Amino acid sequence: MNKNKKITIFDIAKACNVSYATVSRAINGQSDINENTRAKILEKCNELGYKPNAMARGLSQKKSWLVGVVFENSFDNPFFGKILTNLRLTLEEKGYELIFFDDMKYKKIDQLFERIKYRSLDALVVVGVNQNTELIRKLEIIDIPLVTINFRLKNHSAVISHQYRGSWKALEKIWEMGHRDIAFVSSNLESTSGRYRYYAYRRFMKSKNVDIKENDILYSNFSMDARNQCYKLVSENIKKGKVPSAYFCAYDMMAIGVIEALLDNGIRVPEDVSVVGFDDLNYCTFIRPTLTTVKQNREQLGKLAGEEVIRLLEEKDAKSKTIDVPTSLVMRNSLAEKVKK
Repeated sequence: MNKNKKITIFDIAKACNVSYATVSRAINGQSDINENTRAKILEKCNELGYKPNAMARGLSQKKSWLVGVVFENSFDNPFFGKILTNLRLTLEEKGYELIFFDDMKYKKIDQLFERIKYRSLDALVVVGVNQNTELIRKLEIIDIPLVTINFRLKNHSAVISHQYRGSWKALEKIWEMGHRDIAFVSSNLESTSGRYRYYAYRRFMKSKNVDIKENDILYSNFSMDARNQCYKLVSENIKKGKVPSAYFCAYDMMAIGVIEALLDNGIRVPEDVSVVGFDDLNYCTFIRPTLTTVKQNREQLGKLAGEEVIRLLEEKDAKSKTIDVPTSLVMRNSLAEKVKK
């Protein structure tokens, strides 16, 4: 190793083939580390001449360099991958390591908080959870920095997509293309994201003096199964003769199910019925026709959440705040002007 190079915690971690968070815990004298591992790390620090002065501020505050991610959703869900990846990269650049608490639905809430306490976390990020739960009520009063993504908790920071505005812009475009009979495929309204999109639809239609009729709103959920659910719902409506001019869907997987149901029942997209989704998942360009959708900037959601965690931890007397992330309408082939008959 270059003798002129200042030895860092990352060098020690690499030399010992462990994470920098493990090195931090070894130096900091924390108990949740194997004693043989601690001895190996401290020996390597001595061998390489590592002086933890650069971490003195963190050590004096008993920092663990660990950030927990409370995440109830499935890792298979295509929406969250970019968020979590950019969150991790942003925090790792500053020396923090993520610990996922992704199995809360299978454990008692008290057990989750015992795990959080045991890990001596510096901060928490909460994403992809049902907001109307005991978990959320307990997180509201937790005494470490906390950042939520796409919903708000009282007295904590949040990173929020412009989902209501994005929905409104999409509906404006659908209306501009001549569609008046617009159906909405909704998600579970216990989700803040679902409510933003639902209320945008209802208020937009009201602003146009359009009465929402029975079956104008179909209910699904934010899951991989949304595709199959929506396929069945739309197929049933087609059999009943209920075919709108356009569908606005609260989630791209819903929109894909809608398109497949329409095509399999001999209804052309977009010539007969237009379809618009929400999120801009990778699947949007794989299907035919390609899906017009509202894009959420998932990279920015993760990056800005990570930066907010760092600010709360490293800025003196940092106050919580809400960070807005714009959405945009991505025009593709599933939306077209309504043909006048």
